[in-house]
Amino acid sequence: MSFSRKEVLEFYEMWKEAYEACSTGQSYQIGTRRLSRVDIDKVYREMMRWKAMLDDIDSGRRGGIRVRRVVPMDY
Repeated sequence: MSFSRKEVLEFYEMWKEAYEACSTGQSYQIGTRRLSRVDIDKVYREMMRWKAMLDDIDSGRRGGIRVRRVVPMDY
Protein backbone atom coordinates (compact mmCIF):
# COMPACT_ATOMS: atom_id res chain seq x y z
CA MET A 1 0.00 0.00 0.00
CA SER A 2 1.35 3.39 -0.92
CA PHE A 3 0.68 6.59 0.98
CA SER A 4 1.01 10.17 -0.17
CA ARG A 5 3.31 12.54 1.69
CA LYS A 6 0.28 14.29 3.16
CA GLU A 7 -1.13 11.01 4.53
CA VAL A 8 2.22 9.96 5.98
CA LEU A 9 2.60 13.37 7.63
CA GLU A 10 -0.90 13.11 9.13
CA PHE A 11 -0.18 9.65 10.57
CA TYR A 12 3.18 10.82 11.93
CA GLU A 13 1.56 13.85 13.60
CA MET A 14 -1.17 11.64 15.06
CA TRP A 15 1.36 9.23 16.59
CA LYS A 16 3.48 12.14 17.80
CA GLU A 17 0.47 13.56 19.66
CA ALA A 18 -0.23 10.11 21.13
CA TYR A 19 3.38 9.86 22.29
CA GLU A 20 3.18 13.26 23.96
CA ALA A 21 -0.08 12.25 25.68
CA CYS A 22 1.46 8.99 26.91
CA SER A 23 4.50 10.77 28.26
CA THR A 24 2.35 12.90 30.58
CA GLY A 25 0.70 9.90 32.22
CA GLN A 26 0.08 6.23 31.50
CA SER A 27 -3.26 6.08 33.30
CA TYR A 28 -5.38 8.10 35.65
CA GLN A 29 -8.80 8.12 37.28
CA ILE A 30 -11.26 10.94 37.95
CA GLY A 31 -14.15 9.78 40.09
CA THR A 32 -15.55 6.66 38.45
CA ARG A 33 -13.98 7.39 35.06
CA ARG A 34 -10.63 5.83 34.22
CA LEU A 35 -8.25 6.33 31.29
CA SER A 36 -5.45 3.89 30.40
CA ARG A 37 -3.12 4.54 27.48
CA VAL A 38 -1.20 2.15 25.26
CA ASP A 39 2.36 1.23 26.20
CA ILE A 40 4.59 4.20 25.35
CA ASP A 41 7.23 1.95 23.73
CA LYS A 42 4.70 0.72 21.17
CA VAL A 43 3.59 4.27 20.43
CA TYR A 44 7.23 5.38 20.03
CA ARG A 45 8.02 2.54 17.59
CA GLU A 46 4.95 3.37 15.49
CA MET A 47 5.81 7.08 15.52
CA MET A 48 9.37 6.33 14.35
CA ARG A 49 8.07 4.01 11.60
CA TRP A 50 5.99 6.86 10.14
CA LYS A 51 8.91 9.27 10.61
CA ALA A 52 11.14 6.92 8.59
CA MET A 53 8.53 6.79 5.81
CA LEU A 54 8.35 10.59 5.82
CA ASP A 55 12.14 10.84 5.64
CA ASP A 56 12.20 8.36 2.73
CA ILE A 57 9.65 10.41 0.80
CA ASP A 58 11.48 13.68 1.49
CA SER A 59 14.83 12.24 0.39
CA GLY A 60 13.39 10.71 -2.78
CA ARG A 61 13.76 7.08 -1.68
CA ARG A 62 10.52 5.27 -2.36
CA GLY A 63 10.02 1.57 -1.78
CA GLY A 64 12.47 -1.08 -0.69
CA ILE A 65 15.41 -2.80 -2.29
CA ARG A 66 15.17 -3.10 -6.03
CA VAL A 67 16.34 -6.32 -7.65
CA ARG A 68 16.83 -6.77 -11.35
CA ARG A 69 16.30 -10.04 -13.08
CA VAL A 70 19.53 -11.77 -14.01
CA VAL A 71 19.79 -14.57 -16.53
CA PRO A 72 23.04 -16.56 -16.29
CA MET A 73 24.63 -17.40 -19.63
CA ASP A 74 27.34 -19.89 -20.55
CA TYR A 75 30.03 -18.71 -22.93
